[in-house]
Amino acid sequence: MTSINDPVYDLIIAGGGPAGVLAALRAAALHKGMRILLLEKEAWLGGRMRSTSEAQHRWGYGFSSINQKTFDFWNHSLQAVPGAPDLKDFSKHHQLSGGVLAGSKVSEFSMPEWFAPKGARALGGLAAARGWDQVEKMIQRRDVESSADSDSDSTDEDGPDKAVHQVWKGTRKDPAAVVLEHFAYSVGISDVWNSSSRALMERAPVFSQGRMVGVWEEALEKSLECLGSPNSENSVETVKNCRIVSSQFQQDCGVWTIETERGDFQAKRLIVAQSPWVALDWLAKEYWPTSLMNVLSKTRPTSVVTLTEKVLLAPTNETLNDVLLIPAEQTTAIYNPVASEICYQAVLDFELSLQAPAVVKAVKQLKRASRKLHGAFPDLKTAGEHIALVPVAWALSTAHSDRRFVNKLSKSFNSPHLMFCGDSYGSSYDAEENFVSSLTNVSGDLEAGIKKEGRKH
Repeated sequence: MTSINDPVYDLIIAGGGPAGVLAALRAAALHKGMRILLLEKEAWLGGRMRSTSEAQHRWGYGFSSINQKTFDFWNHSLQAVPGAPDLKDFSKHHQLSGGVLAGSKVSEFSMPEWFAPKGARALGGLAAARGWDQVEKMIQRRDVESSADSDSDSTDEDGPDKAVHQVWKGTRKDPAAVVLEHFAYSVGISDVWNSSSRALMERAPVFSQGRMVGVWEEALEKSLECLGSPNSENSVETVKNCRIVSSQFQQDCGVWTIETERGDFQAKRLIVAQSPWVALDWLAKEYWPTSLMNVLSKTRPTSVVTLTEKVLLAPTNETLNDVLLIPAEQTTAIYNPVASEICYQAVLDFELSLQAPAVVKAVKQLKRASRKLHGAFPDLKTAGEHIALVPVAWALSTAHSDRRFVNKLSKSFNSPHLMFCGDSYGSSYDAEENFVSSLTNVSGDLEAGIKKEGRKH
């Protein structure tokens, strides 16, 4: 390990979102005496998970919720670190209520009914409910399970992982088909007909389970505080407002030099805890594994345009739904009672999000959706409005034609000196499945690398 006076860190982690903080937690728990540096470009931790905070002049994006699997993994990681907080103390609300806003009327249903006949009927009437069995069969298909582990680059129509338009037996004007399109927006699928049927199969059940909302930024801060305390066996430093400019790996001495707006830092190992589309700005192409470079250059991920409002006064005689679909505007409204915010989201293909007209159109949709929600809840009082474009908010492309590139991410792509973690690194269409598996892989690869280095010395 590096001595306390050595300017070279054992590990630098780029990114202060949940993936970066958990990578630091797990590395510290596995290897005593490590010197770890966490670099975060923003003034706060949390990444896309951040919520609105007036005190910190921070606006959220509507992604401040996690599923049960992520919660359990995060809590287990905390328990391995002495003095770490209990994640249960930061979980404040479970998203369980959904609905559809049509005109000024809200048709309510629970989250487990989102991809079910009752939810379909709320949006598309009795005809949609009657035809919903075909959607359920597609979501529950088991013949696509083998495709995630397939080494084949084939995307032909006889393959196990088909596009939705290949599976659907009716027309796109069927009431159930129209409902399916709108429901797909809520799980980050902008073009359901050309998407993989596996994407629906993996995302719909996870979404329908409901998610936990909490003060996750505080949990991340408290986690790092215990690692950086005087009694800690590890030295973990966090530098915020620190945007990375470039990086270079010196092969002869095995050291990374990370150039940032606040100076240069060196480390023996580097963990990238940012999406690849963000990290490409500072990590040269020559360092990327081929499988990741293919995802970067050849797939079509998703962006989300968001409009966030701070809630000053919630309706007195009515309850705001946790997740509300506004189909006329192709918008999903997410209410976070913990942070007192409403976030409206419109899904776009990443390429379209680079074009001003498409983004302007999405912003107009969001503003109309806001007016409709306020019309349905006259007592609702909000203040401020923050518009943001969140690139790659759903991590991986759902396009069926991109599946052959995504499949490659089921294999190991880490090296002893460079590792990747986060919801973009994996072959699942469930972003949080990739989050958990990538962090597990990084922990194992890091431990194996340090043991191998120890044997050499």
